[in-house]
Amino acid sequence: MKKIFLVLIVAVACSKENTDMEKPAIQISSPVNGVEYLVGCDTCALPVRATISDNDELNACKIEAHSAAGHGSHVSLMKALTASWLYDTIIDAKGNKKIELSLSISLKEVQDTGEFHFLIYATDKSGNESLAERDIFFRLSAQ
Repeated sequence: MKKIFLVLIVAVACSKENTDMEKPAIQISSPVNGVEYLVGCDTCALPVRATISDNDELNACKIEAHSAAGHGSHVSLMKALTASWLYDTIIDAKGNKKIELSLSISLKEVQDTGEFHFLIYATDKSGNESLAERDIFFRLSAQ
């Protein structure tokens, strides 16, 4: 009888471990997929609006934008190697279950045009990761 009781205690103790397997949720409202944004002017900007949430606790999120060139043909690869604009930033989200992103990325100095990938990665404190992405386009302003 004592052996059965001991096994039951071990089983109960192990089942109380917190194993968060749920990935963070990312909802991007801007930029909009497939939309063209002007670059190379004083007021040119990429608006970023997103909500990131987790069932337990967030850790960080990463915002990235880069040329889509190089994801296909040899010509695209050559364009990617010469592309100069890349946006990459990490935001600390520790202690939060939900964050609202609202920022404007200046495109004043950008001279690259064509298709770009906009990505948001989110991780929670358990190490689960999510990704949301948009395909956007850059066109030089007439300014």
